Amino acid sequence: MLTGGRKCVIFQLIDDHSRYALASHAAAGETAQDAIAVFDKAVAAHGVPQRLLSDNGLALNPSRRGLVGRLVAHLAALGTEAITGKPRKPTTQGKNERFHQTLFAADVGIVCVQCRSGNHCPSTSQIW
Repeated sequence: MLTGGRKCVIFQLIDDHSRYALASHAAAGETAQDAIAVFDKAVAAHGVPQRLLSDNGLALNPSRRGLVGRLVAHLAALGTEAITGKPRKPTTQGKNERFHQTLFAADVGIVCVQCRSGNHCPSTSQIW
């Protein structure tokens, strides 16, 4: 939840081996545009990965529904393989879920990218 009571979605990219947080992004909703934004932030800082594991959400990887999502197409253009966990098996993304628990327990501030405030702007925000 953002300052002021607004809800948000946290996009988190974590290295599977080291559990290092490569990039974080808070957004008003789960969209392909925001998924691509956090992926590109991680790529700019750490390089292009071989694979990206995500859940099966429409904004992330809808391939199990017979669709090619914008994020999957973006990954393919960079040579990254998009992989997903099994449907209804949330333990596949357990490291990411555990990271979210730690993040919320630490009460990390979330600040708006455009106005640098947690109170005013309802636009996309990013963990700062």
